[in-house]
Parts: sequence; C-alpha cells; structure tokens
Amino acid sequence: MCGVPTAAECNDVASLADVLICARKFLFALMMTTSTGSRTWPVGLQLMVGEFQLPWGTLGAGGIISIIPLVLLRALIQRTLVGGFTAGAAKREAALAIAAGLPRHRAINCTG
Repeated sequence: MCGVPTAAECNDVASLADVLICARKFLFALMMTTSTGSRTWPVGLQLMVGEFQLPWGTLGAGGIISIIPLVLLRALIQRTLVGGFTAGAAKREAALAIAAGLPRHRAINCTG
C-alpha cells in the first residue's frame, strides 16, 4: 500500500504535462488546418492578426479565455501535487532515519 497514495499525484502530474504538450502543438495545427471549422483556438487567434491591423482587445480576451482551463486544472490538482511532494519527502526522511540506525518509531514519525 505504500505506492497507492502517490498514484493520484502521479496521474495529476502526467495529465498536466499532457495538457501543456497538447497546447504547444500550435505550429502543426497552423500548417495542417485549411477550413475555419477545423482550426484550433490558438490558430484562430493567430489568423486574426492582419498586415495593418492588430485587434488587441479580441486577442487579449481570446488569450485569457484559452488560459482559463489550465488555471482551473492547476487549482484543482494543487493540493494533491503538494501532498505528493511532501509524501515523497517524508518517505525519504524515514528511509534516511532507518539507514542511520534510529529507532523505528522515530524513523516513522520523522518529527525530530
């Protein structure tokens, strides 16, 4: 049962990395999409920029709308990420205490 509590944190990190990787596929989507119905959100924003015009308000609103899902995802998984980081640190401290020859109860508590 030692690895089960950290499985949720691993899934959260993997899903966050997957979202970030998918968000960076801009150039591929820009080159491969031809119709307006199949364009992704970032490609649509990029194609709004003209030679002599730059709609700052529309681009700013589109950028904020495109960032909202990432911010919400991070806010939802922040607690489990921190829990995973601290669980790994506590396991490491317990392992170091056991390796140092401390009594088992002191190694498990890791409170000093």
